[in-house]
Amino acid sequence: MALLRLIRWKNLLIIFLTQFLAWRCIITPQIFGLNSGLSFFFSTVNFLFLSLSTVLIAAAGYIINDYFDIKIDTINKPEKVVLGKAIERKKAIILHTTLNIIALTMAGYVAARAHHYEWLLLQLSCTVLLWFYSTHFKRRYMIGNIVVALLTSLTILVLIIYNPGIYQVTKTQAMAVNGSSFLPVWTLIVYAFFAFMLTWMREIVKDMEDFKGDEAEGCVTMPIKKAWNTPYVLHKYLPYW
Repeated sequence: MALLRLIRWKNLLIIFLTQFLAWRCIITPQIFGLNSGLSFFFSTVNFLFLSLSTVLIAAAGYIINDYFDIKIDTINKPEKVVLGKAIERKKAIILHTTLNIIALTMAGYVAARAHHYEWLLLQLSCTVLLWFYSTHFKRRYMIGNIVVALLTSLTILVLIIYNPGIYQVTKTQAMAVNGSSFLPVWTLIVYAFFAFMLTWMREIVKDMEDFKGDEAEGCVTMPIKKAWNTPYVLHKYLPYW
């Protein structure tokens, strides 16, 4: 289905499963096992609202990225282009806006229950970053890669921000619950760091694959920057480097 391809449903499923496993396997055993009131806020319903908010923002990001990259995608992978063929560009913008509104509403519900409305700024910042990534940052040297890597790591860090009780778990409490001395907040931070680094490397590889279209549209990705600094003979025979 064209719509599922447009929103990259497989990637969205990975985002949800990543958050679910982090919540169920790291946060739940530590926080919920303390039975000290720390788990009052971060219930299953609140988690689902927060996770679905993240998934919808990501889906909207994929849509707006394809919207502004239609010329690049037509060069790099014309057989995979959905916008302008199966789905009208105007409808894509409407869907992008709708998904963001729903996502912000869900996150706002969770933030309101915690009486921390400022948390909603995180989701709002992500929607703005995704917009400017598609319009500006992607075409600049390295900045686009860092933005995507940062947004990926935030899918894990958001669980820390929206669960204030996680900061109150001490090493002694953690060991009392399951015999582990690992604090959930630091465990999640480590996972977020690796998510950042792996995504950054993956984005560089994607830029290598999309070299032709990116160069045609004036993007200054790392492979293109490298090619510009390569002697003419090497540039001719090794265009990706």
